[in-house]
Amino acid sequence: MMTSRWSTRLVLTAVLFVTFLIAQVSVPLRSLFEPRPVRFGWQMYTTLTYAPEASVEHADGELTTIDVLSLIADPRAEIHWAEPLARLLCEREDVEAVVATDRDGTRRIPCS
Repeated sequence: MMTSRWSTRLVLTAVLFVTFLIAQVSVPLRSLFEPRPVRFGWQMYTTLTYAPEASVEHADGELTTIDVLSLIADPRAEIHWAEPLARLLCEREDVEAVVATDRDGTRRIPCS
């Protein structure tokens, strides 16, 4: 009868492998049960994305619609776009506020 002995190196390798495997499965598995789309979820690229919308409000109150797709290379659905768009558009002259619509809804973000 042959008995096998696990060396310290083999035990550490097995523990590292099992830990890595658990992380690779548990992170996306947990993400499956969150509202979609979610970062690191298996559905991340399988959801239908819509382009965020943005308008800039000038000092006189006039709204100008912005072509957001010309500013964003990949409009991924799991990203909250309102704040990054506001930071970018507030750098323009004569912009008082940005009205942005993303998956969280429509928000008016004043430029300071």
